[in-house]
Amino acid sequence: MQSFDSVVLWARHRLVTLDHEELWTLALDGRNRLLHARCVARGGQHGCAVGARDILRVALRDGASGLVIVHNHPSGDPHPSSEDVSMTLALVTACEAVGLPLLDHVIVAEQGAVSLFELGVFPINAA
Repeated sequence: MQSFDSVVLWARHRLVTLDHEELWTLALDGRNRLLHARCVARGGQHGCAVGARDILRVALRDGASGLVIVHNHPSGDPHPSSEDVSMTLALVTACEAVGLPLLDHVIVAEQGAVSLFELGVFPINAA
C-alpha cells in the first residue's frame, strides 16, 4: 500500500458495489506492505458505527507499524461526511497516543475515491 492509488485499487472491486457501508483496516508493516486487511464494521446504506477503539484493537492485534482505513459510500459520492471527518480526527488522536501512525482514511464510491489525508483533514503533525 505504497500510495493512495494502491489503496483504491485494493478497495474498488471489494467495496464499490456493496449496498451497505463497510470499514476496513489495512495493517501495514514497516515498509508499508499489507500485513492484514480486516473488515471492522458493517452498517447500512448511510453509515456504520465504529469507534477508534474498535479500529485500534484490530490494528494492534495485527502487529501494524502503520495503518490505513478505507470504507465505501453506497450513495456513489466519495466525499466525506462530517461523521467521517470527526471519526478520522478521533482516530488520529488515538493512534498518536499508542504510537501507530494513521497514514490515510480513504473513501471509495462509484463516482471516485477521496483521501482524507490529501484533503487536509489530518492535523499537520499527524502521519
